[in-house]
Amino acid sequence: MDGLLIRLARPEELARAGEIVVEAYRAGGFLDNAEVGYAEKLADTASRASTAELYVALLDGDVVGCVTYCPNGTIWGEIARPDEGEFRMLGVAEAARGHGIGLALTERCLERSRELWYGGVVLSSLPRMTSAH
Repeated sequence: MDGLLIRLARPEELARAGEIVVEAYRAGGFLDNAEVGYAEKLADTASRASTAELYVALLDGDVVGCVTYCPNGTIWGEIARPDEGEFRMLGVAEAARGHGIGLALTERCLERSRELWYGGVVLSSLPRMTSAH
């Protein structure tokens, strides 16, 4: 897609990136009473950017998506084995959905795993997150 850039988030983009992820999870029905406090965790992109790799998707300069990539050993990894990368908390702004933004963020995570010479990469998601699958 022309005008699309995927890169590590800059400090001034963190708040918007967090809003996008919370919005995406809420729209998907993944923030209910059983997950009280999870919206705050999703919004806290500064913590993820400082302890993992937080990538943003920019379309014509505007942040329209975000994903957390978890290299081996980061506190954000949940299910990866020592030879695997992991990604999670992917969200795309509603107005940008359907244009390959999620795919581009996913491809960046796959590429990052290859750069780190991992044997695989896993997606950390709930079974009910079928659109992510």
